[in-house]
This record gives sequence, structure tokens and C-alpha cells, in this order.
Amino acid sequence: MTRARREPPPSRAPLQLHLSTCVVLMFAGGAGLWFNLSPFFLDTVRGWPMPIARELHGELVNGIVWDSGAIVFNAGFWLAILFVVAFTFEALLRRWERRRAAA
Repeated sequence: MTRARREPPPSRAPLQLHLSTCVVLMFAGGAGLWFNLSPFFLDTVRGWPMPIARELHGELVNGIVWDSGAIVFNAGFWLAILFVVAFTFEALLRRWERRRAAA
């Protein structure tokens, strides 16, 4: 009697992500937007890890002043965080799939 062998799952494309990874990335991206656009520190500063906007109220200036260098830094920082989150979740999910296929 021959025993049927399990074939390994087809290899994935390099940029293909699991749906659960995309959901986690959606929440991480939402947290990044919330950290950067919601006012904090006495409601005058916006942005994390670097302040990207300050609300100024005075005789000559009344409004929000944006810092373009900090915007670029924060965007790079949050893209790096999203990359680490995606890489970590994909590595864990693929490891779990390999273990499940071997069992």
C-alpha cells in the first residue's frame, strides 16, 4: 500500500501578504496617523516622534506652522515601523504554515 505524500504549499510571491497581516498593518497605520495628527502637549503641538506642527496664537501669527523636515522624518519612521510589523507577522505566519503542513 502506498502512502500519499503531501505536496508542499505553492511558494508565494515576494510581495504577497496574508489578509491578517494587512489588517494589523491597517491598525498600525491608523495609530501612526493618530499620533501625528492629533494635538497633544497642551493642544499646541502635533506629531510624534518629532513635532510636525505648532499652533501659534499671537499678534502677528495666528494658525498652524508646519515643519516639512519633521513630516519627512515621521513618514520614514512610520514606514519603517510598518515594514517591521509586516515582516514580523509574515515570518510568524509562514512559520506557522510550515509547521501545520509538516504535521
